[in-house]
Amino acid sequence: MEQRIDDLLAETDFIVANPRITLPSFLGFAIPLLGTPLFSRRLQEGQFLPNVRLRDMDGRSLVCHPEDAIEKAVAFAARMDKGLISKRKLAAHAWQFFRRYRTTLSKWGLLSGLGNAWAMSYPRCGSNGRDGIRPGRDGCRSYLASSEPLGSLYRPRIWIPEAYRGHFEPLCVTDPDGELHAELIDDAASLLPQGRAATRIEVTTIPPYNAIAMLEHVQLPGISEDRKRACQETTG
Repeated sequence: MEQRIDDLLAETDFIVANPRITLPSFLGFAIPLLGTPLFSRRLQEGQFLPNVRLRDMDGRSLVCHPEDAIEKAVAFAARMDKGLISKRKLAAHAWQFFRRYRTTLSKWGLLSGLGNAWAMSYPRCGSNGRDGIRPGRDGCRSYLASSEPLGSLYRPRIWIPEAYRGHFEPLCVTDPDGELHAELIDDAASLLPQGRAATRIEVTTIPPYNAIAMLEHVQLPGISEDRKRACQETTG
């Protein structure tokens, strides 16, 4: 469901003001993971930003064009990463929640309900930070997929031979134009809009009989008449 930032903020204000319900354990953007219906829909609508990598699909980076202005969405993502709700409001909700349910919930029930206040107060202590809670160069985020740092996850701690360094490169989802990256075309051709998928298949696939016709009418250097006759006999 598409939702504007102001609507989401209004929902969080309602929740934090109501001690009858628990706080959310985390907040984040919807993640259009590869192979999901959301990914297919975003791809067909042309909503993906340029140069999106799989690493960016963490719920904290913008990977699609937002409903609001992109500057406002980036600022909102930064607030989610640092704590969207004030600690004073979270503490007040936790205290009122405890007073209301201390005699009806078990100890584990209370702990579970109150634990969300801690998670919302310090989101970087969980999985929201790119590199844990360290604020160094690996943690300096832009919250925009095309310019997000990869972080230390893609920097091996030991020396890697040149032949294997490609395994530590991120998987690219979109190209500089925001289209599906060429490396994923073969795996996700069915998700492309009908016109582009048909064009891709037409360009990349040459039926055998067309290949024979090309051999008959085109003079290619290094291919003898005997070689062409052998190709014709092999294919038909």
